[in-house]
Parts: sequence; structure tokens; C-alpha cells
Amino acid sequence: MLSRYLNMWEEACRGGIVMRLCLKMRGAALRLLGVLATISFVAACGTEIGNPKKPEPTPLEGSIFLTDGTAAAGLITSLFDDASASGTESADAAGSESTLALLAPKDDRKCELAADGTVTVTRDFSGEMSVEKKRKKKTYVTSVSGADLVSRVYSKPGVSLACNAAGNHVRLGLTGFFGLTVSTTFERTLHKSITEKETGKEIWARNFSSKGTNRWDVSRIEGLPATSFGLATTEQRTASRSLTISKKDGTVVDVSSDVGTIDGTPLVIKSEFDKGGSGLISRTISSGTVYSKQPNDSRIETSFSDVKYTPAGGCVPESGKIEGKIFAEGQSTAGRTYVVEFDEDGMTIKFDNGESIVTQPEHCPVE
Repeated sequence: MLSRYLNMWEEACRGGIVMRLCLKMRGAALRLLGVLATISFVAACGTEIGNPKKPEPTPLEGSIFLTDGTAAAGLITSLFDDASASGTESADAAGSESTLALLAPKDDRKCELAADGTVTVTRDFSGEMSVEKKRKKKTYVTSVSGADLVSRVYSKPGVSLACNAAGNHVRLGLTGFFGLTVSTTFERTLHKSITEKETGKEIWARNFSSKGTNRWDVSRIEGLPATSFGLATTEQRTASRSLTISKKDGTVVDVSSDVGTIDGTPLVIKSEFDKGGSGLISRTISSGTVYSKQPNDSRIETSFSDVKYTPAGGCVPESGKIEGKIFAEGQSTAGRTYVVEFDEDGMTIKFDNGESIVTQPEHCPVE
């Protein structure tokens, strides 16, 4: 069913399901760590990854993405995940981690009808959990909390929309999606920490936040076989993200970035579905360019052309083209370029200097 693949449509047609906000946010936060791939950090189990004696790179150096392929690959993977989640709730915070599935959420929703016929659906979601684990003679407590405030305004020219009977979603039939515009503002936070239970000493903490807007314009795909129907979603988005990591030795790493679509090149996602109810036939990132810009104006851009997924191919695209550019601080000419290739094991980022890095996307657009 369409609602299986587009959670926003799930809310409108069937009343919705509990969105695993913190699962998605943790995935997004971990992918942001890709730009600091050589920085050691304490993982959820309490062990330290990497060499703590190795000097840490300055994360915002203008040349880091030009000289460190691993750092660049982490950010490229993050941009790819953002694009593959376009047109769904995951577009705001793509990724998932089952570690946080134990969160007991507050999930308040409200639907309001305006005099101009538009409908606003607001969602206030939050949850927290803590887990104790004994390692040798000490007990460590891992605590996680997250919050999500989302407001979506649904509008359709010449049509007065309505809320459902429960007053918590917009009411739309399947054909009601054609010509629909959804404008979203969102603000999300996630905090995770590890402390020694006996002393109360915090040995590691991470704070992630994301705030931004996106807009979806939905239209019908013409020319499909009589046995199928399709939706084309054009997405424009912008967001600011911040990730702060505090480590046992007192070191604090602070990473900020702006992400979004480039003006004039929105993401265009085309999804074809079987009218007989068997579900998704294909999902294609038809076109668009996404970017990530650091505070010093160094940036990475990734462009998509007919990147097609099918259920048979799973989470790896079957065809299409992905290429990108890396710009040093304040530069308008790319200092490095890359292409992305796929096989059954994942994706390989190939840089113009001959370096290749294999990575694995977090988001699967056909699940």
C-alpha cells in the first residue's frame, strides 16, 4: 500500500502510526559523525573506538574534505540518506537504530482547520529511556532522551480540506493527494549520555539538534500502465544541524552544518504503485541536488539523476547516476569530484584522485 512507503500519507489516510523519532535521529547523528571519522568517541557499549592518542583534526578546516576521503565519504553518505528519504517523514531525520526502540513516547497530535481551507497538523513527540550495564566492577548507565515538534500545513488550490473525526490528522482520499502542498517546520533534539552509577560521573555525552523547513508539492505521474498509478513529489528543504560530543577526558567536539536542496534544483521523487494492492513497483530520485555547508563555507554537493529502486533490488539502487563536488572554504570551483557506484554490498564512493571508499546507507527507501 502507498501508506507503507510514505508515512506522511499514512497519517492522512489511515490515522498514522507512532513515528520512531529518536531511532531516526540517532541514525542522523551517527551519520554526521562521518565528517569526523578519525575522531575517537565512546560508543553505546562504553568502549572507545579509534586511537585516543592520535591528534584530533579540526573538523571545520577548509581542506579536510579534500584531503580526508573517509571524512568526505561520511558526509556524502549522509546526504544520500537525506535524498533517499525525501517525501517521507524520514526526510526530516533519516536513519534508524533499534537500540532506542524501548523509548516510551509521548505522542500528542492536533488537527486544526483554517478559514482559508488549509489544515495544520501539529505533533509533539518525546521519550526517554535508561539502561544499566555492568562491566567488570563498575555499572554504567546509558540514558537517552529526545523531543520532536513538527507542524505540517496541508493546502490544495480551490479545495477546502478537513480534519478526520478524531481531530488529529488531515482527511484525504487517495486522489486527494494530487495537487497537494505540504509545508513543514520541525525542531528535534536528542541527548545521550553514559555515566558511572557508583560515582555519578559522566564519561560521555552527545547532544544532537536539527531545525528547519521543507515543502512537498505532489502531482500525478501521467502515462503509466492502466494497472498502476504514480505520485511525483517535489521537495525543497533547508535545515541547521548541530552535534556536540563531550568525552571523558574533558574534550568537547562541536560540529554544525547547514543542509538542504540547492535553489532551482529541488529533489523530484517519483513513486509508482500497483493498483491491485501489491504495493510499490518502483521509487526513483529523478533529479535534484543536495548540499551540506560548514560554518567556514566549505561544502559538499551531491546530484541525482534517475536513481531507481525496486523491491526486488532492495535498499540498493538498480540504475541511475550520482555525482558530486567538494568545495574548499570560500571557493566556487570544486577542489575534488566524485561518483557513487552501487552493488549488492552497498555503495562505493570513487574520487577523482583514484581513492575509493565503500560505505553503507542508513535509509532504505523501499522498506
